[in-house]
Amino acid sequence: MISGLGFVRSRRAMLLAAVAALPLMLPAPLQAQAPAVTAPAAVATLPVFADLAERLIDAVVNISTARTITLGPADLPFQLGPEGNLPEGLGDLFGDNGAPMQQVQGVGSGFVIDASGIIVTNNHVIDEAEEIWATFHDGTRLAATLVGVDPLNDIAVLRVNPPRPLVAVSFGNSEMVRVGDWVMAIGNPFGLGGTVTAGILSARNRDLRAGPFDNFLQTDTAINQGNSGGPLFNLAGDVIGINTAIYSQSGANAGVAFAVPSETASRVVAQILEFGRPRRGQIGVRIQDVTPGIAEAFGITATRGALVAEVFGGTPAEAAGIRTGDIILSINGRIVDEMRDLPRFVSETDVGATVPVVVLRDGAEQTISVRIAEVAANQPAVAVVGDPVPEPAPLPEMSALALGLTLAPITPELRSEFEIVPALTEGVVVTAVTPSSLAAERGFQPGDIILRVGTTSDQAPITTAEDVDARLVAEVAAGRTVALLFVATPDGDTRFEWVRLQP
Repeated sequence: MISGLGFVRSRRAMLLAAVAALPLMLPAPLQAQAPAVTAPAAVATLPVFADLAERLIDAVVNISTARTITLGPADLPFQLGPEGNLPEGLGDLFGDNGAPMQQVQGVGSGFVIDASGIIVTNNHVIDEAEEIWATFHDGTRLAATLVGVDPLNDIAVLRVNPPRPLVAVSFGNSEMVRVGDWVMAIGNPFGLGGTVTAGILSARNRDLRAGPFDNFLQTDTAINQGNSGGPLFNLAGDVIGINTAIYSQSGANAGVAFAVPSETASRVVAQILEFGRPRRGQIGVRIQDVTPGIAEAFGITATRGALVAEVFGGTPAEAAGIRTGDIILSINGRIVDEMRDLPRFVSETDVGATVPVVVLRDGAEQTISVRIAEVAANQPAVAVVGDPVPEPAPLPEMSALALGLTLAPITPELRSEFEIVPALTEGVVVTAVTPSSLAAERGFQPGDIILRVGTTSDQAPITTAEDVDARLVAEVAAGRTVALLFVATPDGDTRFEWVRLQP
């Protein structure tokens, strides 16, 4: 279970001993040679966290929130009257409209990044809060106002008005921290403020499926509920992550915690301070994974990159000439190893910048210049096709019908029956899918429209079932073992599916 917010380490002393030569009866030449003495190997020592904690603890704050919620009948410890009226004498506990009310409080952590009073925390710590308070290590308690939030990266920026400059910390470079490096956290677990814990960086680039830009750092540092929004430090005292989630079946620390990397957080915070919101780039494509089957269909061995399933009209991708069926291999020099890399890379590119995008098209790499536009607030930079269905068993048949697809041209009657959008004027409609067939296993549904067969980007339009069969046969004649089908849903969303042509 991933929740939004002991670690026990033992040490064994190492015993080193030098063994002297025994006074054995040896030949004279050997007795004259003194045995070589090897110096003990250097013993690694644990870092001293006390000095680091003393220097940083005043920059970490406890965040407390309050909001009033309306209770339903099931939440009440008594029954309402037959007309929903309150028992006599309880009116003072309720709001002006007579609805039962209750104040809910929350706790979390945060840290000061500017001595004038700028604090960073998690969005989920202050979400829907009516009051926000920051309590410092010396007991000072200040009211906080919200500057801006980024729900997609779970980041919030607050402002307080301190009577004097605050102790502040800086973001470091999370890309420079290696797996196995020591890290330290300070926070407010279970409301116990000023708690210092330490551990190592356990892993990088974790995808928790919490949002489109997941790239979490993982640590075994003791992180618990209430640590949310607190800093994860390197040994130089720089913030390299914002603690945001734990994996636990009990709700307490299990040695697996996650932090938003500072490379992401620092950029988002700077944009919130400048614009009041995150300002992300977008290019206007829908993408999907390059699975082994899709890679085979394209005649490539590597399953890297992001396959363009749709190019949206009026977007930078359309203006630049990116096509459906292109595989995006890199953007602005950053290699797209997995599909999920692309949304993050695009979102982190400056709005208005023109950057090179390398695509694989018709078996050859091409470089296309794309100007990054701004995406709407709280929307992903790149749309992603749903999770792929499992790989099917091989099927040697070569026609659409053998694959389990019954096809027909788009007629007014079929357009009405399946509610096909007017923009879809080409292709053939799937009118039926044979149960347990390859097509059914691949997720085909009645109403899907097959627009293209094969990986060649320039093709004559498909208008009949015979067109589909002919192109499947042509794929076999070309020596391909897998064919790629470009498919649209009735509402116009597009995706690629692959089919096995022979075992």
